[in-house]
Amino acid sequence: MKKLKNIFFNNSNTAALMSTVLLLSFPIMAKEKEDVLQNLKYSNDEQANQQKAIQTELLVNKAEQQAVQQIQKLLRKYKGTPLEVDMMFRLAELYMRRAKSALFFEVNKQDGVAASFIPKKLKSKSSKGYVSKAIGIYDSIERRFKNYGDMDLVLFNNALASQQISNEKKAEDLYWKIIKRYPQSPLVPDAHLAIGELAFKQKRFQHALNHFNAVKKYPDSRVYPYGLYKAAWTYYNLHDAQAGMKELEAVVAYGVYVEKEKIDARLDLRKEALADMTIFFEDVYTPDKAYDYFKSQAGNLPYSEYILKLGHIYDRHSAYKNLEIVYLEFTSRDPYNANIPQVRDELVWNYENMKKREFAVKQLKSLHDVCQSDSKWLSKNTADLQTDIEKQAVLSECLSKLDHTSIRLAQKWLRLWDKNPTYPVFADSSEEAFRIYLDHRQVTDEYRKARYVYAELLFKRNKFRLASENYYQAAQDFIEDKANKTLLHDSSYAAILSLEKAVEVEKSKWKEQDEKQFKLLVGFYVKHQPKGQYRLDVEFKLALIAYEKGRYLEAGQTFQRLGKQFAGTSKGLKAQDLYLDILNIKKDYALLKDYAKELLGNKKGLSETRGLKLKQVYEESYFLLVQSFDEKEEFTKAVDGYKAFAKENSSSKLAPKAWLNAINLYYKMGALNQGAEAAESYYRMFPQTPETKSTLIKAASVYEQIGQLKKAIRVLNQLASIDKEKTDYWTNLAADYLVLSEQPQTATQFYEKVVSSQGSSKKERVHALTQLVDLYSKDKAKVYNKKLHFKYLDLLYRSNEQPFSGEAYLEIVNDIYESKDFPNAFSAAKQLLSLKGNSNKVNARARYIQAEILRHEFESQSLKSNVERVALVIQLKTQRLDKAQQAYQSAIRYSDPSTTIDALEELAALYRSYVVSLREMPVPKDLPEDAVAAFRSEIENLAMPMEERSIETLNQAYENAKKFAFYDGRVDKLKKQLDRYNLKPNFLSEYEVELPSYELPTYFVGVPK
Repeated sequence: MKKLKNIFFNNSNTAALMSTVLLLSFPIMAKEKEDVLQNLKYSNDEQANQQKAIQTELLVNKAEQQAVQQIQKLLRKYKGTPLEVDMMFRLAELYMRRAKSALFFEVNKQDGVAASFIPKKLKSKSSKGYVSKAIGIYDSIERRFKNYGDMDLVLFNNALASQQISNEKKAEDLYWKIIKRYPQSPLVPDAHLAIGELAFKQKRFQHALNHFNAVKKYPDSRVYPYGLYKAAWTYYNLHDAQAGMKELEAVVAYGVYVEKEKIDARLDLRKEALADMTIFFEDVYTPDKAYDYFKSQAGNLPYSEYILKLGHIYDRHSAYKNLEIVYLEFTSRDPYNANIPQVRDELVWNYENMKKREFAVKQLKSLHDVCQSDSKWLSKNTADLQTDIEKQAVLSECLSKLDHTSIRLAQKWLRLWDKNPTYPVFADSSEEAFRIYLDHRQVTDEYRKARYVYAELLFKRNKFRLASENYYQAAQDFIEDKANKTLLHDSSYAAILSLEKAVEVEKSKWKEQDEKQFKLLVGFYVKHQPKGQYRLDVEFKLALIAYEKGRYLEAGQTFQRLGKQFAGTSKGLKAQDLYLDILNIKKDYALLKDYAKELLGNKKGLSETRGLKLKQVYEESYFLLVQSFDEKEEFTKAVDGYKAFAKENSSSKLAPKAWLNAINLYYKMGALNQGAEAAESYYRMFPQTPETKSTLIKAASVYEQIGQLKKAIRVLNQLASIDKEKTDYWTNLAADYLVLSEQPQTATQFYEKVVSSQGSSKKERVHALTQLVDLYSKDKAKVYNKKLHFKYLDLLYRSNEQPFSGEAYLEIVNDIYESKDFPNAFSAAKQLLSLKGNSNKVNARARYIQAEILRHEFESQSLKSNVERVALVIQLKTQRLDKAQQAYQSAIRYSDPSTTIDALEELAALYRSYVVSLREMPVPKDLPEDAVAAFRSEIENLAMPMEERSIETLNQAYENAKKFAFYDGRVDKLKKQLDRYNLKPNFLSEYEVELPSYELPTYFVGVPK
């Protein structure tokens, strides 16, 4: 607040003048009627309140505008008088107030509804503009009235205004002026605090700390506790949490002092400091100190909320062990604190985060004990409450936490167990959580369903008796719930089923008590589900108990009687079925077949479905009767019986099986052709059965085995038509057989069909292409069609399926080479070498072709020259030799045996060619006669090492040919060359041997994986 100078009160006119100005600031009170104020009161309508706020601000704005105008008039009137500076100060304050109003309108003009109430003229006003005007006045006062008595206040207000327009540098300078020029000013601590705030914001923490510490010199200042508080946070940002904690402790101590001395309560920052201590604590103290520390620091304030905040921080930082330590000590030392339910609840979830489910369950049980109506905790925390409603509210809040956590964890652990059934800890924990939740009986849909889910869990864990009890209890709960009729049915039936399973698991006969309970459950089911899906089943189950105990004579007599008495009912029909079952148990298939035929002849109560079932019994007993011949190794009789059965009962599901048995017996008997033909008959008779494909596959294999390739091809065509996923495979296989059958033209059509198929797999397409390339090759085609041959070579190359792609492109490259188009051949070989996945053979051959081309370039290099160019000509020849040599050596490094031998042989020839070229090199014409001998000597010196290298290389070729055991004449050929170069006589006549051609058959290997 601005301090008025004494002169204002020594002059009555001045006092009156200033009073007029001040009154102008509040025209609402002076001029407006009471109904205006009434209209400006706030209501519960948010939009209406917003409109009223705008209207109020408009009135204030109008008053401020009038006050500014009045001050401006007075300034003009009293310019140059002692009053001028105070009026300037007042005008600056009004501008700051107007800035606040302008800011209000700036914020609200973004709202379309609010903006409609703001005058157009005000919408263009800027809060920053008013602040700038105020700053201008403050600057003027400082400049013109250096001895102004309230200059410290002028500087302070100017600094605050500068901060508002983000001129923080100027603001800090102004605060410094106050500190330096007016050390006795009450605003000095405020200035220190402001500079500290600026530095803190700019992350100049040490500078900020200096000023916050300076505030401590003024313990009577209203900003003293704020200085302590900000110093704490500055220490924290300087990574000195311990020092920061001491400052917060000082804030707490000062708050105690404020309360004791009854000073302004706004200076009591204990709650803020205690809350921030929870942040600092983790960096300063161990968790075991938390309880004593916060209880001591809180004093007469509630301390438990800060324990909880610390726990939440530990939780956010995943410091679950620390949270455990703090909360366990809290529950141990203050077990009746009002926040115990929340702490117990958070401990449960903390242990869940730690994956310590057994401890989570333990805490859940502790929370359950706390939330009991007779618990000591409830008694102590409701002792001061007057009504039962209030006490019940406390219990309900506790139970709400218990219910929420127990059911959520029960469901979560159940889901985890469903995903990880080998971890019983999830199921154990889920059971406990369900038990705790269900202990607090509720009339809610969630509770009823929880009971049902709990029973399901027990059933899955083979705890059938307990499951039956809970299913029954759930069913009773669902009686009044019309929305869950399905669950009423399912739970009541599941109770029966669970009891059955309990008896089954115990592997004992029905005990008297179990039968009694079974009757009770069946009675409940029938009562509440008179049209239940399983009503007749569960009622008839009572009669089945004797049957299940193995009393077949008693059961058989009863079932036979019921079957006759109630032939038209499902119960009677079931009795018939059970009697049939008894006959089946005795394996009396002849009597069983006759009884089924008898029932089929009795049309009473015989529905179409029933007739089909009895026919099935008849067929099965017939089938088993024939099967008994098979078991007795009466194979011919069994084959005839199976085939007769299949023909007589062709629509039976057993007919395909019977025919299959006949096929297998044919194979077993060694009648392979008959078995394969029977398999083809099976395809015609039962084309839609799953076994059709495997049966045909076996038939094709058998036909191949006995050399009936035409029949095998026929079967493969059938397979191609039914096995859509492997059509191309079977087509390829049929084509392979056609090749073996010397029908290349038809095989070509099959392969081309696979190639043109849109859905063919890459593997099958590549196989077809490789076969087509082979069939259209010069060696195989009757009339060679180069265009077609290279068409399929190109397609195979473009398939990018190695090694076939590389091999195809190698043949293309070789064709270019053989056509003497050496530049393109060299480039094509280079491209071939760049392909990924080539075999070493392909890469070796490609590099070999390049070597041959480079050798051709070498041989085309002439050695004719004059004396001056002899060295250059030999150098050029040698360079070409080196390039070709490197190419051959590169081909050899791929380690393909055949190419290695060829490359070594040609490399030896390259060296020989170089030697011959040197020795036959013409003598330069301008060489003096007396220098010719020397020239030839030098040339010979160059030639001799290369000649030796040629022989060494040829010897390497020979050794490799022997090593890899080539029987194509290369070994002898290389041996003869070596003998010739080594001047050894050859006593054998040369003759050429043509190796016989051969075909490797492609045997049937079954369905590819």
